[in-house]
Amino acid sequence: MQANFNLIETLFEKAQGQYSHKDYSATINTLKNSIKLLEEDKSPLKGQISFLLAQAYFAMTQYRKARKSSEEAKKYFLSLNQISNAIKSYHLISQCFYHQGRYEKAIKVYQQTRKILHINPLSAEEKELNFQIHYSVGLAAQQIQAIHIQKVHFLRSFFIAKKLENPEYIAQSLLSLGICFFQKQKYISAKKLLIKALKVYHQLGNSHGKAHILLFLGQIYIKNDELQRAYYSLRYAYDQFERFEDRFNQANSLVYLALISLKVDTNRSQSLCNESSELLIKQSSAHSERNSEITLGKIHMVFGLLYDQTNQNDLAHSYINYSMEIFEKYHCKIEYQEALNIHTNLKPIDHSYKSKKKNILSFKLGLTT
Repeated sequence: MQANFNLIETLFEKAQGQYSHKDYSATINTLKNSIKLLEEDKSPLKGQISFLLAQAYFAMTQYRKARKSSEEAKKYFLSLNQISNAIKSYHLISQCFYHQGRYEKAIKVYQQTRKILHINPLSAEEKELNFQIHYSVGLAAQQIQAIHIQKVHFLRSFFIAKKLENPEYIAQSLLSLGICFFQKQKYISAKKLLIKALKVYHQLGNSHGKAHILLFLGQIYIKNDELQRAYYSLRYAYDQFERFEDRFNQANSLVYLALISLKVDTNRSQSLCNESSELLIKQSSAHSERNSEITLGKIHMVFGLLYDQTNQNDLAHSYINYSMEIFEKYHCKIEYQEALNIHTNLKPIDHSYKSKKKNILSFKLGLTT
């Protein structure tokens, strides 16, 4: 029995090293070998082995397997009253649902997590986990634009972050609250929160965080018709996202730069939209189809406005209609309403002219059936 335990421990340590070096396939194989020995020996490492296996599967985007291993780890941790470890397992299960686009399910799992977290007193680790729980609930709610839920949990995460005196957490919470108020179309409040977050990220030297903020500030400036400020904010955001090889947010930045260009140069606007769609193609394997398709909806909305300006009315209606379909599919209420308002004000279609131009953006992205 002792020999088995020693071998299990050795294999686990080896797997930890492989995981830290991002060799996830090797991690999984090593852990599977240790699990074979677990059938003969009730090792105290059982929960940790299952959890590390879940983390490796998660890193490889094998979310079903990650959930299954994390469920096994959670049961073992709960049986030993290892609350902090059990919460980590719940958190990973929720993350799996989140990355599968099952946001309501992710929120429910987080709510279950709250039930096992002690109210008082919390250890330092449990306080950190408490922040992660509230912040992650907010992120899941943000995806489905459940504004009340995200506001409650981002506020809680902000107050926890202040108690922890963690500036990174404070900035994350302020940014997310700013996005929440942006979704509520309360742009003055959103701007104040985003600028506060920007100051914290600037002090931390976090350029990627600053880029996320400027992406939303740029959108607020567009709403306020402050186009020069919008341009500089979005251009900075784009440059930083390019530096970090964050193609998805590069694509988003270009969409709003294209929207600005509509007012002065339609050819430039079209070029930026095409560039944005190409970036979506390049990053499609690293991001969910949902996020790519929502950004595609925004691209179509800009194309609709462009073709309306150039009196290609049938194309304008076609692009706006498709953007509305995407936003309705993913319950993007704000974007859908914006597209609907645009659609209402489009010039009527001239039925005597039928364009032969094909809508190729969706086809290129592999998002059509």
